[in-house]
Amino acid sequence: MFVEDNTKDSFVYTLSTDGIVTYFDTNTQKIAWKKTLPRGNQSESYKMRHLAKNLLLHSNNRALLFNSAGHVIFEVPFVGSKGKVPVELFQTNSGDIFIVFAVG
Repeated sequence: MFVEDNTKDSFVYTLSTDGIVTYFDTNTQKIAWKKTLPRGNQSESYKMRHLAKNLLLHSNNRALLFNSAGHVIFEVPFVGSKGKVPVELFQTNSGDIFIVFAVG
């Protein structure tokens, strides 16, 4: 679970074991949006990484980046992956963000 907190809004990203990601407004106690993640099989599990106001979700089969409005910024299938796919995030001093996937 990730919490996004500022003076106006307070939001939480949650991810269930069945692949549902939710963006929840803790001030109004309402769900802003909810998405079902694609799953190649029932055992595909995702990990979350918070990236500014965006959320990176990745499994060993794919990666998805959502913005806080619930739009998919990108989805990358890991074709040819044979195991764990390391994911790293880097942000430069100027604010540029790089996401690196190592598929082998």
